[in-house]
Amino acid sequence: MQHSLAWIVVVVTATVGFAGELDVLPLGDTDRAYALGAAPPGTVIDTATGDAVELDAMVARMAEADVVILGEEHTHIGQKLRQAQILEALAATGRPLMLGME
Repeated sequence: MQHSLAWIVVVVTATVGFAGELDVLPLGDTDRAYALGAAPPGTVIDTATGDAVELDAMVARMAEADVVILGEEHTHIGQKLRQAQILEALAATGRPLMLGME
């Protein structure tokens, strides 16, 4: 049985001074880290291409995956609301969902 690649989405909100913190990341491409850190709040980036992805297109791709993991900063209500949008859109595809929360 072949499984589709799982989506892992971490909803990140840009904050003042965030780009400066990226200087200390021990791994990865620094230029790419700055570009991702400079994205407007609420922007979803396809890390394979570096392009912004609209919610509908992202959900369509997620609906094809066997596993979708959504993460967030636990104390950020805006990110939790974005997760709710994603879950509602996934539910609207008609595909059965199982939700686990921590």
